[in-house]
Amino acid sequence: MRRIILLLLAASALLASCGTTRLTPEEEQARKARVARAVNTLDMTINITEVSRSRTYNAEYKIYLDGQHITTRLPFVGQVRYGGISELMGDGTVLLENAEIYNIHLDRSEVATKGMYLLSFQAKRDIRTIYTFNISVFDNGQADIILSTTNKTSMRYLGELSFKTP
Repeated sequence: MRRIILLLLAASALLASCGTTRLTPEEEQARKARVARAVNTLDMTINITEVSRSRTYNAEYKIYLDGQHITTRLPFVGQVRYGGISELMGDGTVLLENAEIYNIHLDRSEVATKGMYLLSFQAKRDIRTIYTFNISVFDNGQADIILSTTNKTSMRYLGELSFKTP
């Protein structure tokens, strides 16, 4: 019985390793170059794969950057703070349509050691609401997004770059 279990475990490990795709060094360099170009031009699409530790595969959650503007629709769950008082907000949505981005800062100092770009910028939907995006883009195409907004708790999203046009 023990041999059968060990044999099944070995077979499943072998099948799992065969199912993964590994990039050749040339493909990996090409991917790194596409990520660098997307970050440096601020022209990218990030498909959101996880929202605040909850898996999501909803195709509607994306961030589009075209160099000067952002378009996004993201879920936002948390608390609203007014004058030191917090109350549960419940489900909400961050909706930005072709909003101009400003206060753009791109830090490339972590690329050599961690393979990571740090991008931060702000966008407004109206006079009172300012959204601050802090995005860590890794050279493998993964992204970690922290979204802070006026009078609300921050949200975290994980995603991956898509190199197709929206």
